[in-house]
Formats: sequence, structure tokens, C-alpha cells
Amino acid sequence: MGPWTLSRIVVVAGGLLLGLALLYDCTNRVFYCPAKGRDTKVRSDLAWFAEALTKYRGEFGQLPESLDALLAHAPEHRDLHDSLADDATDPWGNPYVYERLSPTTAVVRCLGADGIPGGNEGDDRDIERRIE
Repeated sequence: MGPWTLSRIVVVAGGLLLGLALLYDCTNRVFYCPAKGRDTKVRSDLAWFAEALTKYRGEFGQLPESLDALLAHAPEHRDLHDSLADDATDPWGNPYVYERLSPTTAVVRCLGADGIPGGNEGDDRDIERRIE
């Protein structure tokens, strides 16, 4: 292997820069994508609600009338999900929507950034979890 020529230095430097650019792009998508973070929090909150509602139903034989009733009943379980606010709001500050369909069936919804039912795209899209 001979001395470092200008062409070898350019190729090595270009490869290093390309590698750093790809690394930055990958980490930027994983760590700095706020939409993905909010989506993850919503899904985590809905999973917590589903578990808490299922436990409530097992204890009382039916689901609560409201999320406030659930949260009032389960303060000792709320610490398991420390990012859930006392007022049960989504990442945009809108309240989660709870609809009790029957004594044993319900739906918990996040209405997205706009807080209006029926969103289908981006931050405005509705995400729901059914408890049966």
C-alpha cells in the first residue's frame, strides 16, 4: 500500500462524510421525530386505559361511567404510567374521549391535534382502543 495520494484522501473523507450523514439521518428520525413520539404516547396511554378499565370491570362487574371515575378509583395504579396527567389529556392537551357502549364495552379515543372527531391524516388523525 503506497503513500496517501490526494485521490485516496478524497475517497476516505467522502466515505466518512457519507457515513456521518447517514448516521445523523437515522438518529434524527428515531430521536427527534415529534409526531412519532406523540403517537407512541397516545398508544401507551390507550393501552394503560384498556388495562385499567379491564381491571375495573373485573373488580366491579362493569365499566365506570367516565374516565374521571376510573382515575379517582385507581390512584395507586396511576404511578405505573407516570406520563398520564391527572386530567387524562393527550399530547396536544385535549382530553381523551371515553364512550361507554354497554356495561362491559367501551371505547377510549384520542381525537388528535385538532380535537375534532373524524381526523384521518397526520396529527389530526383519531386513534382509538376498544375494550370488550
